[in-house]
Amino acid sequence: MIEIINETKNYKINNSAIKKIVQDILNKEKAENQDVTIKLCTDNEIKKAHKKYFNQDTVTDVISFPMNSDGYLGDILVSLDRASAVAPEFGNNFQQEFILYIIHGILHLLGYDDIDDKDKDIMKKKEQEYLGKINYKEGEVAREL
Repeated sequence: MIEIINETKNYKINNSAIKKIVQDILNKEKAENQDVTIKLCTDNEIKKAHKKYFNQDTVTDVISFPMNSDGYLGDILVSLDRASAVAPEFGNNFQQEFILYIIHGILHLLGYDDIDDKDKDIMKKKEQEYLGKINYKEGEVAREL
């Protein structure tokens, strides 16, 4: 089961589209554990989690909490505020940046990492592979209100 919890008020999310994206990745990666919870939040909330779990008092875009037990893959925390703020810097719209965060979080749950350059390259290639297969018009998956 893929659960999506949107705790924000300024963003409209198409849960069905996100679930399909996540399920497609899990299937292609042959993930044994398929249960995931994705919590969508604000910069303030993700900053608190970053401080609590990683002792870093900064805002980040996505945090993954792998579980990999009893069918449960893990949790992902995504800042929609961060996606909105940085998307233009990377030439993306809000939806593209948000989907990238979802893909990035799922890949972390599946064991991909981005600590060293080699692993970063592998993860970036996977992200681009999955992004390239997503064909939604702007605003169909996620939009700002």
